[in-house]
Amino acid sequence: MHASGDAIGTDWHDHPMVLSPTESPTVHRLPATPSTVHWGYFDPRLEPVLTVAPGDLVAIETLTHHAGDAPDFLMDAGISDVFDRVTDRGPGPHLLTGPIAVEGARPGDVLQVDILEATPRLPYGSNLAAHWGYLYGEIPVERVTIYEIDSDASLGRALFAYDWTATPLADQPGTIVSPDNDARQPALPGVVVPLRPHFGTMGVAPAKATVPAEPGSSKGVDRGECLTVFRISPHSLASPMKD
Repeated sequence: MHASGDAIGTDWHDHPMVLSPTESPTVHRLPATPSTVHWGYFDPRLEPVLTVAPGDLVAIETLTHHAGDAPDFLMDAGISDVFDRVTDRGPGPHLLTGPIAVEGARPGDVLQVDILEATPRLPYGSNLAAHWGYLYGEIPVERVTIYEIDSDASLGRALFAYDWTATPLADQPGTIVSPDNDARQPALPGVVVPLRPHFGTMGVAPAKATVPAEPGSSKGVDRGECLTVFRISPHSLASPMKD
């Protein structure tokens, strides 16, 4: 996305992106902790947890709300602390890290964030075949599949799967399912799933109202927690983001 004040032609997307010149960008690290995340919403009333200058680099930790699907694989001490202490949740499902303010940004500016790299915090991810899925009417069972992630090859292999029974429906973000080896079943033997990392929710705060932090209709393997490095361009309005 282009963030300068110059006029943008109809063919702007065909031009190579040019990063703003900076001799020695400042590097920030924003960990995901109970004081730097919020759960399930964008809200313009939230105070920034970090302020950066245009051109700065920011390494942001992100967490998945699916970590409780297999806490023995998808949670560490820091993630457990967030799940324990962040109790204000909803109306959307996603955990967001931020907000981040950009010096000199004005309401209405276009945000340009260049994602330079993403490194998984833990080499596992979760997929939930939920009640809002296309086939639930024909197969009325919600099922969780836990994948092991090969980051070098961008491939996922199923470790196990189980039917969701922790709540009547999987509609309470942050539910922690106690590991149950009897319920866990082998899944997708011999199947390797190509992975294309994506961020479930990322955007600017709304002008006025609180809105849910929700994804679109697509669904894949929730890759879990990441450390992601960004470059933020001039005249941008930063936002919370989630993995």
